[in-house]
Amino acid sequence: NWIIQRVPDDPIYQERAAYELSLFQSRNLLSILQLMIYLVDKMQESDSVWGVGRGSAVSSYVLYLIGVHSIDPIKYKLDINEFLR
Repeated sequence: NWIIQRVPDDPIYQERAAYELSLFQSRNLLSILQLMIYLVDKMQESDSVWGVGRGSAVSSYVLYLIGVHSIDPIKYKLDINEFLR
């Protein structure tokens, strides 16, 4: 629910978020997303600086919503399968 609440009211973004969440769930990785939410929150609280994003992780819209990176993969037409293969 935390992630879904952050998705814009746009079918393209909603479909991508739902698709990615189903991929994470099918691989039993939802707990990793919860950990990433926690880590990003803690880094923001302590004013820590982290990178813009690199590697295949920037192809994940869900990680973008969490704040792990700041590259919108939908805008740049990045394929989530690059990250989860």
